[in-house]
Amino acid sequence: MIIATHCYTQPHDLVQQMGEPDYSYRFVLDRFRPVLDRIAPTTEVVRPKVEVDAICEFAAAIEHEAIYLSFNPVQQTLVDLKTPTIPVFAWEFDDLPDGAWNPEEPRENWAYVLRKCGRCVTHSSHSAEAVHRALGADFPVAVIPAPLPKRFETADPQAPIVPVDLCVSGRITDSERLFTDNGVRLAAVAQGRLDLSAAFALNEKSDVLPPEPQRVTIDPESIVYATVFNPRDGRKNWRDMVNGFCVALREENATLVLKVFGRLTQKFHSELNEMLKRLAPMKCRVIAIDAMLEDDSYLALMQGSHYALNASHGEGQCLPLMEFMALGKPAVAPHHTGMLDYLEDDNGFPFRSSSEPASWPQDPTNRVRTARQRVDMEALVNAISESYHTARLDWPRYQSLSLKAAEKIRAWAGAGAIEVKLRQLLQTNAPEKA
Repeated sequence: MIIATHCYTQPHDLVQQMGEPDYSYRFVLDRFRPVLDRIAPTTEVVRPKVEVDAICEFAAAIEHEAIYLSFNPVQQTLVDLKTPTIPVFAWEFDDLPDGAWNPEEPRENWAYVLRKCGRCVTHSSHSAEAVHRALGADFPVAVIPAPLPKRFETADPQAPIVPVDLCVSGRITDSERLFTDNGVRLAAVAQGRLDLSAAFALNEKSDVLPPEPQRVTIDPESIVYATVFNPRDGRKNWRDMVNGFCVALREENATLVLKVFGRLTQKFHSELNEMLKRLAPMKCRVIAIDAMLEDDSYLALMQGSHYALNASHGEGQCLPLMEFMALGKPAVAPHHTGMLDYLEDDNGFPFRSSSEPASWPQDPTNRVRTARQRVDMEALVNAISESYHTARLDWPRYQSLSLKAAEKIRAWAGAGAIEVKLRQLLQTNAPEKA
């Protein structure tokens, strides 16, 4: 067998309105690639319309089979290839897009694409249920999360938590720098050396970061929460997360680290500054790190954290949360969508949410045709508060949560388990195309 893969990195779909590429599919493909290489020769194509069927013809000439894995939003998957095609995608809504906004492009209707392909791979049971609601319970769906990198599978989940001490070349917002002890706003200390009074006047098209490295250190006695997200992705709901953290732990020695990425984040820093101004004074600390971290620095941040925090409206699987849990960091997160597969009471602090009307992110008409999850703020605050007091006052329970978090994620997304599922999928005969 020969495996062909492809992943677009052009602006599309969930981040089309952001005006920047969506690299989440690239991250997922990169995770799958080492496992795929162990199963069969694997090549990544650039022009699938031209290259995939050529690979299929070559495979047939040497008496082999070929298969094409499309790591793309479903509407980007080609349906007119001779090669058996399997869409690989994440999805966090309850329903599949029906493409009613563009009837001239049938691929905007995900059910059409999936019927043409005959099967698919999703990264969560929630996504699989959405497919089955659209195409029937018998439609072949393989639930295969992105495999964990080796360093997350082999690290000791019970290793001592080390103090965070990072040297960062990028933009930093730090509540300790914004306010003095009596809550008076400092004049020019955040976002490099910018005057906060002019924050909203910043040119949002500017992507220039402060050139000089900055030191980020956290009190070794602080209970540290961390989260990783693109602030321009509205699904991540960072405003509720920051508010909930500051309300829950206003008088406590706790730190929330927001590791953000993406382009044009000036607006995020401006909004965060204004939010922290309204929340002050407070003893807890909020730090936003807007910089590319090398693997060692990112690992140091994770190892220096007690918890992974999430307050999103929906997740296809949430790779950062899985990575933190694999290192023994219990999750404080809503119990919904992709997190239902691995977040439990014995490995974290799941809290309730409820369904609210929403639109599919790629629908330019923004019609309310689906639903997303609305975080219950009281439940969020209570979960953060309980997690803090557990780490501070009940260390044996924290250690049990930590060990269970690592065990669950490694069993769910460990490379060995994923390889078994992929072999089973690829050795199954492809169904006839619709």
